[in-house]
Amino acid sequence: MNDSDPDKSQAPREFALQFITVVLVLCVVGFLGYAVFVRNGPNPPNNPNIPAPTFTYMGIGFAALMLVLHFVVPPIIVAMQRKQIARGTWNPSSAKNPISAEELSRMSDADKLFLLYQRSQFSVVAAMLAAAAFVNGAAYALEGDLVSLVVALLLVAVMLLRFPTRSRVERFLSEQGELLRQERQSV
Repeated sequence: MNDSDPDKSQAPREFALQFITVVLVLCVVGFLGYAVFVRNGPNPPNNPNIPAPTFTYMGIGFAALMLVLHFVVPPIIVAMQRKQIARGTWNPSSAKNPISAEELSRMSDADKLFLLYQRSQFSVVAAMLAAAAFVNGAAYALEGDLVSLVVALLLVAVMLLRFPTRSRVERFLSEQGELLRQERQSV
């Protein structure tokens, strides 16, 4: 294996995504532990002005929406940005992370697709699922309905099922690489 081997350069990036996933899951689980402690501690919250299952229903609805959207939104983002890569108009720069035109031209298709995976498949999905889990944890802390805690734990399970393994990342890169080649031929 030489220094230009994509597996060598991709491994640290995959590890970073895996590390972020583990930290995010631990944060959610820690918050759920805190919610259980608050709810079952010496002074559980009492909200007499709010009908009992209000936050629970909102949390369940938010979780259902995020579960659906986590299957719909990332593929749309990937398709749009893959077309931009094929046309040569893709620029993932942001104010905090500018990428020069020269640096962008030096990036391989695999690097571009990995960045696309990181920003769409990984980040968007993780944010959606974690937000829904936090909302359900807060609903449990406020109302004590066990359904909210179960929903939050199911969302954590989905986060772990979407864990960015090497095979999952490689499958994404190969599938998107093939679609990118097809789109370049049609352009």
